[in-house]
Amino acid sequence: MKDLLLLWEWPWDAPFVQRVLCAASAAGVAASAVGPDETGACLEWLAAGGELPLVIVDRASDVLPSAARLVAGAKLRGVQVVNDPDRASAAVDKARMHLALMSIGVEVPWTLLLPPDREL
Repeated sequence: MKDLLLLWEWPWDAPFVQRVLCAASAAGVAASAVGPDETGACLEWLAAGGELPLVIVDRASDVLPSAARLVAGAKLRGVQVVNDPDRASAAVDKARMHLALMSIGVEVPWTLLLPPDREL
């Protein structure tokens, strides 16, 4: 396994994923990315005794159950998780986070908070 594993699921993350992999390579860090079609296989490989990465960058566990299981199992085995779901959950609701930042004096861009379509 690599030093860094980047889990992703959003198609628009592709440029970000490529930048991370290029930056890791330039820094001499062995890195790989696992997309939405590969998380199940990666989970099975790790469960079968595959070597864990040192760090996981999690861009998928909030949407993909297989990625959530992979991250949870890796954390139990001491892997450092960037964007740890246990810590990132407070920031998932962007409207609430925006208001929370404003309430403590952080300057944020002017934003309109709209309800989801189902509430209109």
